[in-house]
Amino acid sequence: VIHNLNVDLKKDLEKIKLDFRKSYRPLVTKGDRIWTTKIHTSSIDLLTWKEFKNLHQKAAGRITRSDESWNIQYKIIVENRGFLVSIYDKESKMVGGALIVFSANESRYESAAYDRDLFDMPLGHLVQFKAIEESKKRDFDYYFLGRRFFESDNPKPTKKEISISEFKEGFATYNISRYILTK
Repeated sequence: VIHNLNVDLKKDLEKIKLDFRKSYRPLVTKGDRIWTTKIHTSSIDLLTWKEFKNLHQKAAGRITRSDESWNIQYKIIVENRGFLVSIYDKESKMVGGALIVFSANESRYESAAYDRDLFDMPLGHLVQFKAIEESKKRDFDYYFLGRRFFESDNPKPTKKEISISEFKEGFATYNISRYILTK
């Protein structure tokens, strides 16, 4: 069994926010006061994309994928099949961001990066909210957050996968179970 986390965007935005994990709601508000948010669409400049790419590399501590895959993701935004949500500090330095891709009726959280020195601050909370807000503005029905991992999953997920999925679960309005049968 695989569990997928989703947000029902057909609900009113305030109702969606009420479905967030109770501790997340004030963090979204706090993040909105601290950070400046931008939504980058098809007019995204290469400099902004490189800033996100560099932030991702710094956060991971290594190069996690090829330049070709980064170019494909950039092209997705330029071709209006995705957008980048980014947040900036008071010095206009990017401190977090997430790539959101979409189809005709749903958006999907693809990847993110955050300044590890600021992990005690509400970075991802604001980025997720802004991704949900933008997805709702674009009239999508659903926002797919990703898979919810559990210790009991086979193959066993990493602690990082479990931690990230626990974070994302705090934004989900529902969980869909997928059954995988093998012969």
